[in-house]
Amino acid sequence: MTPHFIDVDLKSELPPPPTGCRYLDFLGGTRTLRCFVVPIATPRAEILNRHANLLDAIHLPILEERHVLVRADASYPVPGFYIVSLRRQYVALDFVPNDVSLAMFDAIRRVRAAMREVLGINHIHLHYEEKPDPSCNVHWWLLPIWPTPDGTVPPILRLDLRAYLTGFSFRDVRERILEFNAAMKTQLASHYRAGHRLSPPTPKDGR
Repeated sequence: MTPHFIDVDLKSELPPPPTGCRYLDFLGGTRTLRCFVVPIATPRAEILNRHANLLDAIHLPILEERHVLVRADASYPVPGFYIVSLRRQYVALDFVPNDVSLAMFDAIRRVRAAMREVLGINHIHLHYEEKPDPSCNVHWWLLPIWPTPDGTVPPILRLDLRAYLTGFSFRDVRERILEFNAAMKTQLASHYRAGHRLSPPTPKDGR
């Protein structure tokens, strides 16, 4: 069954959802956001995995491993912004089995390395949260911190996160995101070839 969705430019344009439902927003569609009407407990991964045909190509995975999936962020068009998530739903990090945890943190490190190697991203903020709702699913934000015009890289406590995330226009950066995704997918495939081991990069600032 095809889920119901509404295409809008701003989430403020959406009508109130039906009782027991919420909107899950994804970049793309005929406008800026395609917003699906789903039961409150529905995780975002359900739309990503089951209804990819209704989503923009930027949402296709750049890495698909036994336990781990990696995609560009679904809601904010920051070029080089990737989400490391798990195929199964876990509501908190301490519920993740050891073997899955090892695969997850290995993927985080490899994605971070590829961001540096092929996208030239020298600084990121790594985010993780747990929420008191049934749709919560363990995942990690690898958010690139692009320098300001004066070359400043703000630390995590000084970054206006909402302003930063909403400071990119999807129409302006969509092709760049697709190019980044293609480069990352190729690089990560090479990382996961048999026998490949990551070596730490040599810091340019001596730290």
